Amino acid sequence: MSRAAFAVCLALAGPAVAADPDPLADVAARLRAPVDLDVQGLKLDDWLTTQIAPHGVQVVLNLRAFRAAGMESVAEYKAAHPLKLKGVRLEQALRLGLEAYSTDPALVGDGSGRPPLAYLVRRGYVEVVPASALEPLYTPPQFDDGRDRVAAVPLATAVVKNVSLVNAVDDLADAYEQTVTFSEGTSDAAARGVTARLQNVPFDTALELLAAQAGLRVARKDRAYRLVTPAELRNEVELENLRNGVGVGP
Repeated sequence: MSRAAFAVCLALAGPAVAADPDPLADVAARLRAPVDLDVQGLKLDDWLTTQIAPHGVQVVLNLRAFRAAGMESVAEYKAAHPLKLKGVRLEQALRLGLEAYSTDPALVGDGSGRPPLAYLVRRGYVEVVPASALEPLYTPPQFDDGRDRVAAVPLATAVVKNVSLVNAVDDLADAYEQTVTFSEGTSDAAARGVTARLQNVPFDTALELLAAQAGLRVARKDRAYRLVTPAELRNEVELENLRNGVGVGP
C-alpha cells in the first residue's frame, strides 16, 4: 500500500467479531456486525478513529484521490448534523456517517454541498474515497430509461461459500437495504447452494451472479428485484411488449 496514496491509516483496534483467515471475508463480516455510533462535533478523521476503528475495521483515507477531486481538507470535515445510531450494521452506519460528512455545515440551507464521500471494501481494510471514484465500477452507469444507476444501486461485498441461494440473497438484501423476492416457481432453485466472492460489485450485478448459479434470472421493478425462472422472465417480457405495443401488427 503506497504511503503517498494512503497518507492517513487508522490502526486496527480490538476485534468485534471472530477473525476470518480470508481478509476480505473478515472485513465483510465485521461490516455486518451491529453497532452503536455517534456523529457529533467530530472531524472526519477523529470520527473514523474513535467510532469505526474500535469495531476492528482498518480505515484508510485515499488522500491522493481526494486531492485530485479538490478535497484536500477532507480529514478536517465536520458533519452537518448530529447522527446517533443504535443497533445498525457497521456498513450502514459508515454509509450514513459519510453522508453526514458530505454536507458542509456552513452551507446547509443554501442548496450547496461538498462532493459526496463513499467507501470501497478492500482485502483487510476499508478505503474512503470521493463518490466519483465509484463510477468506473458501474457498466453501464445508467439504466435503460436514463436513470442514474450509480446513485440508485449500492456496491455489494460478500464472500459466500456453499450457502443456499435464498439465505445468500436474504443476507445481501438485508445488508444493503434492498427489496428482493422469489417467484412461486423458484422454490427448488432457491434451496441450491451457491458460492461467490463479490467485491465492490453493483448490487443488481451481484444478485444476477448468484441467481445464475441456480439457473434463475433477475427481474427489476422500480427499486425492487424478483428472482424468476427463465420461462417466467420470457413470459413477463412478452406480456410487457404486448402492453407497449411492441411486435404487434396493424
